[in-house]
Amino acid sequence: MPPRRARLLPPAVLLALLVGCARPSSPASVTPKLDASLEFERWPDPPPEPPPPAPPTAASLPEGAPGLVVINPGEVEIDLYTVLVVDAAGLLAPRVLWPHRYECKGRTHLRHPVPAGGGRFILPPPSRTYVPGECEPGPPLPDGDYVVLVDSGYGAELHAAAAITLPMRAPVELRIEPHVQAIPCTDALARRAVHLVVGASQAGRGRRPVPERIFDGCDLERPRCVTHGEAPARPPRRCDVTLFTHEHGALLRVSKPAGDDALSGLTAVLSHDIVYSRPPLVERTSSSAFKVAGGEVVISGTSTTHWHVHGGDGAKIGDVTLQVYNPLGRPVAYHVEGLEFLVDYGCGLPAKEEARPALLRAEPPDRLPPGQSELHLAYEAQEAYHGHCERFATRARLRVEGVTRAVTSEHGVGRFDPVD
Repeated sequence: MPPRRARLLPPAVLLALLVGCARPSSPASVTPKLDASLEFERWPDPPPEPPPPAPPTAASLPEGAPGLVVINPGEVEIDLYTVLVVDAAGLLAPRVLWPHRYECKGRTHLRHPVPAGGGRFILPPPSRTYVPGECEPGPPLPDGDYVVLVDSGYGAELHAAAAITLPMRAPVELRIEPHVQAIPCTDALARRAVHLVVGASQAGRGRRPVPERIFDGCDLERPRCVTHGEAPARPPRRCDVTLFTHEHGALLRVSKPAGDDALSGLTAVLSHDIVYSRPPLVERTSSSAFKVAGGEVVISGTSTTHWHVHGGDGAKIGDVTLQVYNPLGRPVAYHVEGLEFLVDYGCGLPAKEEARPALLRAEPPDRLPPGQSELHLAYEAQEAYHGHCERFATRARLRVEGVTRAVTSEHGVGRFDPVD
């Protein structure tokens, strides 16, 4: 058999084979291999930021020096919020030992830290103090008896208070501890409360102003202590000034007698040891006395509270409840002559007539029974939206056996954000 000769591939097939060998493999079929000996250079971490400088701290007096020795028996360091000073009689406006850091911009705030576990911070005797809200110190305090209150900033329950005499001859200790008992009410304490409330009434003319004549006919030098804080069942026959103390503070109430749409009085909240008073609250709620057949029928308004969603429709107010005191021993005829919905948009007592809603229902319809009872009036609902300082009230004009008087009830309105 003759030897076989090699067969040559056609040029087109040979070219296709050469092109296929030169084509790179698919990325999915290639597994990259890393050299374990190679080291990658890490991006350098940024340098740590320096800690912020510690705020300056007020100097504490040495042990044994005359001053206010604030003691912290708790387990957490306390940076004192403020220290208030008031004279024992309450005739001077309350003062603070240093200005408020947020109200006095640009001033260096000195911390007053009291270490935990019985730590101490000794403050100098009160001298040049500040009126709350002002940034410049007032004149030196005159010599005399004072009360100081150390506000820890952790709520009204955790504080310290003590009586001092200026000039101070020795240190006075104040332990910042929870207070769970009411301070005993005394005649001197009640008078100090009255003076503080009167001062707060005169100072708070801007927001929710207090009428100047609200204390007319009141014996401010002889207030009385009470054992409970509820409002009186009916208007008193003469102005009544009472102080009620409780574990968190105190409450002073001035209750006015009934007249012709006469304001019911005011309520003021005071600190635990009667060192300062918040601006008193006077509501437009009133009472009137109807002299009938030798007796005096008294009808009083009642304050109510309403709420609406922030950004939604205002609260709908369409009824009022009045308290009736009829001593005559028989029913008396009455008639609702008209209703007025009152407003004020600047924090003042509602006085502007916004609407005269129609009466829809009265219960009882035409006679007031003897003794104590309630009169319910329903009327066309009015919208009341609280934006900033709007106030609302309903005034009912009533005729009781020929005597016409007005009785007013204020409606407190608040708003809330819905829960998502």
